[in-house]
Amino acid sequence: MEERKRPIILAFIAWIIFFQSGYSLIIKPLIIYQFPVVQEALESSGMSVSVSLIWGILVGVVGIISGIGILKGCNWARFLYLGFGATSLTLGWILYGFHSQYIRKILFYIFILIILTITSAASFFAKVKSEESISEK
Repeated sequence: MEERKRPIILAFIAWIIFFQSGYSLIIKPLIIYQFPVVQEALESSGMSVSVSLIWGILVGVVGIISGIGILKGCNWARFLYLGFGATSLTLGWILYGFHSQYIRKILFYIFILIILTITSAASFFAKVKSEESISEK
């Protein structure tokens, strides 16, 4: 059986997703609760502090899960990240409004979208899936 070889760029992206999500999972609650000005800004924009906190935690957890899944070659993990990422960007835009930070987030998401859907990544995930189905028989 041919050994699957993960493209280096795919591993790099998975680790970025994993660490960025872990960092966000730790930092976002600290920022919300440590700085009253952040709480005031959220409340003045009509957002609940607890909803923002829960949303930040959910985004971090989903990112960590998808980063680990991508490293393991799970096809569902790449679709989880791409689907949840698009949903997160859209909801964030609706809830918090557009600001300059969104340009960076959108560009980063497009970059990851391209990397996770290029031919080498698609063939890597297809090989992993075919190896799993062979090993189940």
